Amino acid sequence: DSPWYPSAKLFRQHATADWEPVLTSIALELNQRYGTEKPSNLQESNRAISLNDRGNEYVEQGLYKHAIGLFRQALAINPSNSRAHNNLGVALQKIGETNEALTHFDRAISLEPSYVSPNLNKAMLLLSLGDFAEGWRLYEWRWKNAQWENSVRHFKQDLWLGDQAIQGKKLFVYAEQGIGDCIQFSRLTNVLVASGVEVIAEVPEAIFSLMQSINAKVSWQTQGQTQRQIQEGKLPEFDYHCPLLSLPLALRLEMTVLPQQIPYVSVDLSKQALWHQKLVPTRRPKIGVVWSGSRLHLNDKNRSIPFEIYVKLMQVDLDFYVLQKETSKREATTFKLMQSFGKKIHCLQAEFSDFSDTAALINELDLVISVDTSVAHLAGALGKPVWILLPKNSDFRWLIEREDSPWYPTARLFRQTNEGDWGEVVRRVLGALQERFF
Repeated sequence: DSPWYPSAKLFRQHATADWEPVLTSIALELNQRYGTEKPSNLQESNRAISLNDRGNEYVEQGLYKHAIGLFRQALAINPSNSRAHNNLGVALQKIGETNEALTHFDRAISLEPSYVSPNLNKAMLLLSLGDFAEGWRLYEWRWKNAQWENSVRHFKQDLWLGDQAIQGKKLFVYAEQGIGDCIQFSRLTNVLVASGVEVIAEVPEAIFSLMQSINAKVSWQTQGQTQRQIQEGKLPEFDYHCPLLSLPLALRLEMTVLPQQIPYVSVDLSKQALWHQKLVPTRRPKIGVVWSGSRLHLNDKNRSIPFEIYVKLMQVDLDFYVLQKETSKREATTFKLMQSFGKKIHCLQAEFSDFSDTAALINELDLVISVDTSVAHLAGALGKPVWILLPKNSDFRWLIEREDSPWYPTARLFRQTNEGDWGEVVRRVLGALQERFF
């Protein structure tokens, strides 16, 4: 109590920074004074919430089996806890228990149909399993996820998801996620054009010139251009609109019938000739390298490879060309040291103006070795041999336990065997280099 305030009741910590018992005591007091739930039930409910929160912490640390145990304890206390079912599904998926993961996603959805996470988690798991029909349908739940809030577009025209016949109509298609996504799915504009649809496609400026090579019948525009048109009220007329990653749903795309025209992007011949002159004449195989993606990507810590591990690939007696736009001072210093010992490492990326320059350089190479980033998609779209290094729990587009990709026939996938172990992946890539070139 407090002599200053007779109406006050104090709830004190018993240990520094330990608020959980304090809040539990307050909850019990509130329930005793105003509620109907028995104190013992309330204590059990709070314990289930605590177990669920601790389980999420273990998931963040990659301790999935520990997390699974805690989520199961939470569900033993409260089998109707939709959050615990969803979180258990995530942890089970991480260790490859996909069927049980789907069961818990479904249970979470049945308990709380408007709960976004299990719908979206189920979507990405189904897509990784190759179930495109249900996977792409559920993927529309992304628009209710905070991660995509800034990508939502509103137009007076109707959204097209394949339900209306649009032959002879004008469709506005717009990029919504990263450059790699845009490169991967822009090929679907060919399917639309072949179906008699007039396509207006908005893409990032960095790949604008490349995208124009996909189909001359598409009216390609940059995102900056359409933003100015919207502000001036001069956006081209269209009948329907569709986000780029909703096209697979709208077109009822199946994994067995993916567009197989490879390459589907090309480089202007004059630019290609210019880059041909930039390369040092050699008979040695020329390898493009990328070890990290965008630092702004939510999963960058898992997608990018520590430089000190990846650089071991460049000890091999081959010519290496750095394809990523930025390198740190430490990385540049390492390259200079390696060059002084006779290693052939070429850093021409300062001469890139946009992705058409990257594409022209890739066309001059024998192989690209990249983590999961836009350069990997670009090499695949160009039909160049590309080895893609993936974390154990990779993005849904690379499916599960495959060494090839139905999206890119020239791709070979090198997956982590153990989560976080890039050293073992690099050793396998080194063996593959020896086998291919020596």
